[in-house]
Amino acid sequence: HDHHELAARLLLRVVKHVTCFPGQQVRLLTSVVLQCQRVGLTAAAYQHALLLIADPQYQQGMDSKIRRKVEKIVRRQGAEQEDDGRVSLEDEATSPCPICNICLPLTELQCQVHAVPIPMCVVSGRHMEREDWCICPNSRLPALYSAYLDYIEIEGKEAKEVVDPVCGRPVTAMQLIRVAPAEVDAALAE
Repeated sequence: HDHHELAARLLLRVVKHVTCFPGQQVRLLTSVVLQCQRVGLTAAAYQHALLLIADPQYQQGMDSKIRRKVEKIVRRQGAEQEDDGRVSLEDEATSPCPICNICLPLTELQCQVHAVPIPMCVVSGRHMEREDWCICPNSRLPALYSAYLDYIEIEGKEAKEVVDPVCGRPVTAMQLIRVAPAEVDAALAE
């Protein structure tokens, strides 16, 4: 369930900029509707389903089976708009900002205190954490060490060889380059 919720929240982050993806808008919006509905983010599912239903161009771009699901979400959620204890956008788990240590939603990529971008984990899409930092040996991009280990374990069960998510080159847990918190502080101060 945690991976599905993270996927829904990352999709919500992407659809804020849906106009940057011409030709993929219907696919992105339907994905966010269905993924949010799946994890109980019903208000977000409803809001984006309304966008899909309100625009005739979006309706034309939807498969009829998907359109029926989206319409059903609009009818059902419209009838029960009050909060019924389901997961909300505000319920997102938090972790400390690597710059100032204030707790931020996992998918937030800008520190509200400093108004500066926070590096993103190339494996999970979450913001980086000071105590859980590593560098991908192939792409040299930052990743959460724990997320990278999980990725290697999960992918290793399904494939003979695990490849990094950016370059597609083979990677093992032993190759990950851990970064000490003091080194993170120095790098972020630059």
